[in-house]
Amino acid sequence: MEYKQAIKIANRLEEVLTPHCIITTVAGSIRRQRDEVKDIELVCLPRYEYVKTDMFSGTWQIPKAYKDAIDLVAEKIIRGQVGGRWMQIVLKGGMQLDLFTPQSHDYYRILAIRTGSADFAHFRLAAQWQRLGWCGTHDGLRLISECVEHPGRAWKCVVTNPTLPPAWKSEEEFFNWLQIPWLDPLWREITPKQKTFLKEDL
Repeated sequence: MEYKQAIKIANRLEEVLTPHCIITTVAGSIRRQRDEVKDIELVCLPRYEYVKTDMFSGTWQIPKAYKDAIDLVAEKIIRGQVGGRWMQIVLKGGMQLDLFTPQSHDYYRILAIRTGSADFAHFRLAAQWQRLGWCGTHDGLRLISECVEHPGRAWKCVVTNPTLPPAWKSEEEFFNWLQIPWLDPLWREITPKQKTFLKEDL
């Protein structure tokens, strides 16, 4: 799909979801303004509501309005579920949506990863946090020294009170923490020659 058509769909999805979210951001190849777009990627933080279960306690739940907003745009959900970290959705009209809902403290890291490109996320972002002694887990970045690696799966933190990274308040803060210059999404591509060089540097 051409960028102009894809950005219209993405903007419409933002309009539907934003009233029910703290923040919603278009990511992926649309944010990088590629001429051709295969699917739509959004990163958002839904507004949870506190529901009392008895006189003394309660639970945080995804509001029905957010679920209704998903139903409004979705033909069907292929993977994941409402309230999970990721859903893959076929939109009404046939376009595919990858909807990411990270933990609030990890929002801008996930936004940077999901903006891509895939090679940029791997060779510039992930490689750099590993150089700084961190690894990716289900709960965000943790110190490698406090984790064990499961081949083919994510790292797992094995300490009770782990050392935590900052709760970044912007993508720029995340890049600064990584000690690399912030790049406009337009320039987050890795050429084949750069990829070869970066592989040798790992």
